[in-house]
Amino acid sequence: MKKDMNTLISLYAKPSSYDFSPEELNFIKEHNPIDSFVLRYSVYKSKSEVDVYIGVFVDSIRKGNFVDRSKLWQVVCERSLSQKEYDYIIKRFRGYNKGFEAWYYQNIEALIQNELRFNIRTPGKFIDFCKKMGYTVSSGSNGNDQMTLEF
Repeated sequence: MKKDMNTLISLYAKPSSYDFSPEELNFIKEHNPIDSFVLRYSVYKSKSEVDVYIGVFVDSIRKGNFVDRSKLWQVVCERSLSQKEYDYIIKRFRGYNKGFEAWYYQNIEALIQNELRFNIRTPGKFIDFCKKMGYTVSSGSNGNDQMTLEF
């Protein structure tokens, strides 16, 4: 067990330019199974200085729920990660990725379009919530689709 932890720490410390071998990726997956992550569809609770109110967070269940702890985001709904999303997170297993990753959108249409590229259907509950709140292209978004912030 201690050897496994040391190996994980060693892999976690690799620079972002490092490409994991298939064996290393399998080792990371073995210790970070797909069900240890959840995707949280959230909206910003306060007035946003950058006009971004939609956030989609991949959160590690083991490392705690960043979205709820931040007190700035309201989680509207959750879902499990798709295999493509999971593989993306595992490939980015590094020190700067502190257990979650976030994508921010100015309107619901941009989120829907981005998820369709990966054959993912944005939950209807979240779409309806965002439309009710006015987070749509027709409500005056300036058209900037997505901002990414990695932790």
